[in-house]
Amino acid sequence: MRRWAATFLKLLWGIYLVLTSIYCLLAFLPYTYFALIKAPAYSWMPWFAHHHRPLYWLALAAAAIAAQVGKKKRADLLVFGTLALGGIFLTARPFMPTLQNNWAAYWWSLIALLPLVMTAASDLHHHWPAADNEHKDISLLEYSSGVLVAIAIALIYVAGAAVRNHLRKCHSNWDWAASKSWAGAYSRMFWSPSS
Repeated sequence: MRRWAATFLKLLWGIYLVLTSIYCLLAFLPYTYFALIKAPAYSWMPWFAHHHRPLYWLALAAAAIAAQVGKKKRADLLVFGTLALGGIFLTARPFMPTLQNNWAAYWWSLIALLPLVMTAASDLHHHWPAADNEHKDISLLEYSSGVLVAIAIALIYVAGAAVRNHLRKCHSNWDWAASKSWAGAYSRMFWSPSS
């Protein structure tokens, strides 16, 4: 049950950051800026922009609680300390309510994904050694098998394309007009309606 709760809290964190990034990207694109930011079609969009700061702290708290479900590490303290400094900057200088149609909106859309990358990398770092130890005795499908299958499929495709091109060249000398007239005569001779 604790893993489900941790997964749900991490999902909230991820949704918040992806939604922030999408909002900033919509502000960067001229058509969507006027259609969705200046004249919002949905009431949640301006609400999200104006409540961005408290939502950041709630989402960060959810991510921190989710990180504490596993082992406590110094890396978590470093990651969430950095994210808290980012939250202080966001609280002091909010950008979402005043977002304009310019390159700053594009850069904010990319910057909004950095905390997600940081927490995902931290999670990966925590769980990577455990995953190696768990599956030492189990024979798993390796990457080399997948690469070999992909190469085999590519070679089959290339061989099929070569055969098709060869057949086209061989049949290019064929008189298609004559064969169509013979086929037409044949079909009229055997399938003509009898009167």
